Order: sequence, then structure tokens, then C-alpha cells
Amino acid sequence: MSKRISKMLFSTEKVELSLVDDLIKIQKEGTKQYSKYVDTMDTSKGYLSIAIKEATTASKTLKEALDLQIKLENQAEELGVDLPSSVKEKSSAAFEIANKDLNMMNSLIKQFRVR
Repeated sequence: MSKRISKMLFSTEKVELSLVDDLIKIQKEGTKQYSKYVDTMDTSKGYLSIAIKEATTASKTLKEALDLQIKLENQAEELGVDLPSSVKEKSSAAFEIANKDLNMMNSLIKQFRVR
């Protein structure tokens, strides 16, 4: 009977050691995957920062275009002349879209919690 108990104890230890090995292996893989996605997020945050700078510049330029368009439309109206259709196209839609995108990107970048 003591051989049987000894065998059972040994097999139990073997199973437990196997579980420990499995856990260590999974923990290493999880840490590797974590590092990979954090690196990707960090890269994305860098690209998002660049996009925010570009959107800020675009928004300022589109605001300038909108202001000039309004000024030109007012002057044309005072003079009683029609503007070409290409000039009549509103800059406001592009300006609004750029600002909306800029606000969205600023909101996203605040949520990044990486390096």
C-alpha cells in the first residue's frame, strides 16, 4: 500500500509542477503580448499627435479662408456684383469638419495611458 500512496503523491506533484510550468509559460506570453500592444499604442499616440498638429494648422488656414470669403462676399454684395461659383463655395463646411476632427483627436489622445 505504501508504494501506491507513493505513486499517487509523485503523480500529484508531477501534475502540480506541470501546472506551474503552464502558468509561467502563459504569463510570459501575456507579458510579451502586453508589451507589443503598448508599443503599438505608443506608436499610434505619436501618429495621433502628428495628425493633431496638422489638423490644427488646417483649421487655422480654413478659418482664414472662411474670414476672407465672408469679407469678399460682403464687398461683392455692397458693389452689387456676382462672385464666381468657385468663390461662392463655402469654406465653413470644411472648417467645421476640421474642428470636429480636431476635437475628436484631442479627446482620444487624452485617453491614451501609455509611456
